[in-house]
Amino acid sequence: MYGLSSVMQTRRRLALWLAAILVLLSVAFAVHSVSHLNDDTKAHCALCLHQHQLQHALSYSPLDFQVAQQGVISVEFDVISFKTPFRRNFLSRAPPLAA
Repeated sequence: MYGLSSVMQTRRRLALWLAAILVLLSVAFAVHSVSHLNDDTKAHCALCLHQHQLQHALSYSPLDFQVAQQGVISVEFDVISFKTPFRRNFLSRAPPLAA
């Protein structure tokens, strides 16, 4: 049982580090792109040039999401109520008391 918990701790620690690295890289990329905001197209660094070239490497197609229309079927039920007054009937050998 000790081995399983250490594996889970290792996975959690790895996931936490990867999430932290992802956040730091996204902040660094945003700061880097803002630093080139006033530059012309030839003054960009190699990282920015490759990023612009690879931006269209994957084909893009618009997402066409078909939404299925659902119908509503209304059903009516007739509720039958069996309200009867409560009667005390004991399972004894004696006859019930006459009121």
